[in-house]
Order: sequence, then C-alpha cells, then structure tokens
Amino acid sequence: ITFKPTPGLMVPRAAPALIEELPPDQRPEGDNISWIPGYWAWDDEGNDFIWVSGIWRNLPPGRQWMPGYWSESDEQFQWVSGYWADAAAEEVEYLSEPPASREAGPNIKSPSKNHSWIPGSWAWRESRYLWRPGYWDLARPDWAWVPSYYVRTPRGYIHVDGYWDYAVARRGMI
Repeated sequence: ITFKPTPGLMVPRAAPALIEELPPDQRPEGDNISWIPGYWAWDDEGNDFIWVSGIWRNLPPGRQWMPGYWSESDEQFQWVSGYWADAAAEEVEYLSEPPASREAGPNIKSPSKNHSWIPGSWAWRESRYLWRPGYWDLARPDWAWVPSYYVRTPRGYIHVDGYWDYAVARRGMI
C-alpha cells in the first residue's frame, strides 16, 4: 500500500479498446466469486500497451471492484488505478489531497503474537482531515488486512477504508 497517493502513469497515446473476454470454465469454489475483467497496462520496455487478462476473484466481504481506466490529460493518457470500494456506498466522494501520512509503525509492543498492527491514516470528516492513529487488532487466521489508502483520480482523491481480505492463496485464480 502506498500511503502517499501519486498521479498515475502518463503515456503518449490512448489504450486500444478493451478486449471482451470469455471467462474460463474453471473457477474457484464459493458463493462470492466474480470475474474481474482484464485491462491494458503500459509496458515501458516495449513502449506499448500489453493486455493483462482478467481473473476469477473471491470478492472481499462487503466490497465491489471499481476497475482502473485510462483518462486523457493534456494530450497524454493517465492511468487511474482500480480499487475495492465499499459495496454499500451509493456514490463516490472526491476529496482534496490528503496530508502526508503520520504512520510510523507501532509505538507499543503487540499484546500477543496473535495481533496485527492496523496502520494509522487520515480520515475525511465533514470538511477536514482528521488523523486516525494505528492500533493493534486481533489477527484473523487466513485473512490479510488491507490498510486505508487514497486513489488519486483526475477529479480528486477517493478514500478506500481499510478492510480484511482473503489471504492471497484464497483470493482467486488467473
């Protein structure tokens, strides 16, 4: 996770049209499995776009995938990263640039080996940013904590609140 959101990659031309993919029949077991479509990424070595195929994904509980996209900006094209949005959110709130992170890691010893550090982050409340300090939380076996972060877009910053996601081995397949 990058605690300092930066502008996406800028490239000299538009990405090709998205490729419509037929998801493979083989997929992970589960009730919360969805196909996450592929996208065009920029290859610096080849100085061209390359297709990144989609994947079957065990969706993080309470989350929905918002795909990344290429946005035109001053005769160039900028990548805007995708993110896992709160599934209950009805609209996207674009914010001003958040302050630099104050996160410096734990300032007290872990209560036990079964605890994970939840990093501090800036949270938007009413009309300003407030610092939410980090804390120790009881770890969840086979889960991974994804800290809060911001996605920079041409319209402003989008806050993605921290959430528990499946361990990498349980997330899906290419």
